[in-house]
Amino acid sequence: MPIIEASVNISKPVEKVFDFITNFENQKKLNNMLTEIIVSGPIAVGTRIKYKGTVMGRAFETENEIVSLEPNKKLGIKTKAAPPASDVTNTY
Repeated sequence: MPIIEASVNISKPVEKVFDFITNFENQKKLNNMLTEIIVSGPIAVGTRIKYKGTVMGRAFETENEIVSLEPNKKLGIKTKAAPPASDVTNTY
């Protein structure tokens, strides 16, 4: 499985950054294509997140699931893909 890595330095305390990324409504601030975010419950492994939006006038929807969570250390989110594509896991 290919691994792609990128890094960014953020001059804020880890707790503030983690709080920001685990408040999924903030994704709209980072991605102007998103119009709606539906979270199935409290932030925990197994929680499902649905993103809805538009790209070039076309609606899209993605199904996601939190697959790992260590407060102030790690957040893993799997995006489920329809075949022939493969699921993708992003770890922060």
